[in-house]
Amino acid sequence: MSEQTPTITLHAWMHSLAHELRLMAQAWQKLGAERLVVIVEEAVVYSSDDDLSYPTDIPMLKAPWRIDETLFLLCAVGINEVEHQTRLFADASLLSRICRRESDIGELSDTVMQYQDQLLILYELNEKLQFQTKLQHILYILAEQTQLLLDVFHVFVIIDPLSDKPQLAQIGDGYVPIDVIASWYGNLDSTDEYVLMPSPIKHTSQVMVMPVTTDDRALGIMGVIRDEGTFSMPEIKMARAIVEQGSAHVQKAFLIQERLQQERISVEMSVARDLQMSLLPDPPESIEGLDVWSYCRPAL
Repeated sequence: MSEQTPTITLHAWMHSLAHELRLMAQAWQKLGAERLVVIVEEAVVYSSDDDLSYPTDIPMLKAPWRIDETLFLLCAVGINEVEHQTRLFADASLLSRICRRESDIGELSDTVMQYQDQLLILYELNEKLQFQTKLQHILYILAEQTQLLLDVFHVFVIIDPLSDKPQLAQIGDGYVPIDVIASWYGNLDSTDEYVLMPSPIKHTSQVMVMPVTTDDRALGIMGVIRDEGTFSMPEIKMARAIVEQGSAHVQKAFLIQERLQQERISVEMSVARDLQMSLLPDPPESIEGLDVWSYCRPAL
């Protein structure tokens, strides 16, 4: 039996083709065939009369067809008229097309399920970020969800990597030094959506970095590291969707911090004004023939 197509897969294929094979067997029996069989590597995997013994010393017509790397033989047992060979080839070709269609439908279903899972994770990511206002928490959630979604070796998200106090979150195996991250950030052009490069980290194969932007300005980067292989285009697009969503929440966190800072300054100035006004002396008593008053305008 072929290594590429295990027995359970062959039986599954025969089950899915049962209706077509039964109709073909009825047609071939009218032409004089004893039975219709499907053979793989000299083993009968289907027989129209449920006899899975290999036909020997019996004339038969054969027509090949394939599923993946496995060669199948469609055989009309008990008939050897050459004029029927073309019809048998046509039947084998039909079975091959049916298998390709079933395979395409299966792959499409798997793809749909995969994207459904990815969309669910993106929805959960948005739910987790929706009420987060602390930048460090946002970065950690982005790194955590990216590793969960892409199933990779390591993920980091950093803001202001060239400053004295960068905001950094790392998830996964190992640790990427900040100076290495800063060098990747420095080499990232502002117009780059992503950059792929060989990984300098031991036991890993490839690094993908993407800018975290607000107002078309790169505030930092997200890095994703694979332990083996390379990133596929669907993985790159999914990572890009995560970064775009994360960038919006990072910008929201900065706006909230700025607003809180403004409110803090406003409160402090109000307290300072009240304190300054409290230092003024009480108004003088009324003096006949004089109008006396005091005025103070606090400076900004």
